[in-house]
Amino acid sequence: MKKKIIIAFFISIVTLGAFAQNPNSDKTPEERASFQTEWMTENLTLFEEQVPKIDSLNLVYAKKMEALKEIQGRFNQLREAKKIAGEKEDELKQILTKDQFKIYQDKKSELREKMKEMSEENR
Repeated sequence: MKKKIIIAFFISIVTLGAFAQNPNSDKTPEERASFQTEWMTENLTLFEEQVPKIDSLNLVYAKKMEALKEIQGRFNQLREAKKIAGEKEDELKQILTKDQFKIYQDKKSELREKMKEMSEENR
């Protein structure tokens, strides 16, 4: 279960390989956004007034990522996913405190490493 949670969050946040290898592609953008908000609320210790802003932001970007399925070519999808993730981070900086954003970046790096390890194990 813990691996599934890590994978789901990683896929939602990290761009390049994440979009193309999404094992939760059967989840709706709303479900993915809700999961992200829940994770961020717990792990970033969001303030009450931040939660609706984060929830809304996660939904907007989950829908943008969902739309990438219509783009032809993996390279084009990955390039666009990276752009979208960058835009989301820019907006997150406006909502999160500096400490929260630092934790977010640290967790993202940890998840990236775990995904890399899992990918290597599956080879």
